[in-house]
Order: sequence, then structure tokens, then C-alpha cells
Amino acid sequence: MLSRVNHLPLLVLLAVSSMGILTACNSKKNQDALAGEEAGKMMTTSSYNYTGHNLYDISFKDAAVPFDVAGAARAGSVFLRNSDSALLDDGGKYHFSFSDCCFMWDKRLPAPTKLRVVWSVVFDLDLFEGESGRAYDDRASRSPAPGSRWCTAVVEVIGPVPTTADNFSLHFLNDGTVVGNYGRAQAPMPLSITQLNKHAEAMPKRQYCRQETTNPWFGIPRTPHRE
Repeated sequence: MLSRVNHLPLLVLLAVSSMGILTACNSKKNQDALAGEEAGKMMTTSSYNYTGHNLYDISFKDAAVPFDVAGAARAGSVFLRNSDSALLDDGGKYHFSFSDCCFMWDKRLPAPTKLRVVWSVVFDLDLFEGESGRAYDDRASRSPAPGSRWCTAVVEVIGPVPTTADNFSLHFLNDGTVVGNYGRAQAPMPLSITQLNKHAEAMPKRQYCRQETTNPWFGIPRTPHRE
């Protein structure tokens, strides 16, 4: 699925065609000011994986409204075999997807601090990518793909949100907790060892998250040229 700009309620998407019309009707100075204003509203997403499983198709939306995966903001995927990785201060490794594209936030409105996050945990990559996985149609089955589980969590982001924020990060921890924070997209920023130690205890065997959910893509028509 190709990356695309999505939105949260209170996060306003601006149509590219409308932007083109507006800039065409302004002077060069106004165009530059407008471009700077819009760039200031752009937010990238980053996902940090401290678990031993792959994270796939992470998305999120304001928890105050029903979750709609097709209209949710995207936060990428973090597969252990090919994602970026780095060492923590204690020598442990984490994997991450940094500054993925993106969504728009109208900064005249407060950023949501209570978010519904939905993602897939891929615990058996051979099954997920094997023959049964290739035959799986996520639009025709409520069940997850072979070798995976769909998960959901409501994440409360500690506020206030900095007015300079241009990145939203999600941190997936060993005990099933998901932590979210807003910040700057200057460099990867994992949680501190102190924070991680509070969530170091792994979940029971064969439990991959605190709350499983059905496949959110079930029954949603495919969009030509976008998937």
C-alpha cells in the first residue's frame, strides 16, 4: 500500500488541487508565506518497536470518534529484518521507522491527546508471507492474516503539545503498552531506560497485545491506483 496523507479529526487535510488554485492567485511573497504556513502544519510519524515481533500497518485516529482505518493517519510498519535499528544505553536493541509521511494538523486547534491506535502484530513471518498468507484477502475476511493478530489500544498523549512539534511518535513496549508523544523530527528519540524498565515484563506466551480486534480492512473497497 502506498504512503498517503491521511487525517485525524482536528487534523485538517488540504486538497492539493485547492492549494494550487490558491497559490496561483497570490503574489510570490504571499506564495512563500503560504508555503511556510502549510509546512508548519505538516506532521510526520515515527514508530518505535521494543518488542520481539514485527509491527505492520500502524494507524491512528482521534479516540473521540469511531475508528475508520481508511481515513486514519498512518505510522508505517516496523519489521525486524529490514527496519532501522539502534542500541539503547543498556545495550538492548530497538527497531524504528522514523519520520514517515504524514498528516496535516491545523494548529489553530488543539492536537488530539487521546488516540485510538490499530496495528497488526506479525509473529510468524513464514506464515504471513507464505502460500496461505499470499492467498489471504484482507477485504474478504474479518480474521487476521495467517501468522498475525490485529491489535488496538487507546493512547493518552501527555500534554501540552509543543507548538513547535512536527512529529508524532508511537512506542510499542514489551508488556503491551503503547506510548505516544509529540516532538521534533530532528533525530530518532527512543524512550529512556527508566521508562522502558517500567514495561519490561513480557506478556504471556501467545499473547501479542493487550486487546485484539478484528481486521479493520474487512469490507472496505480497494481504491484504484492508491493500493
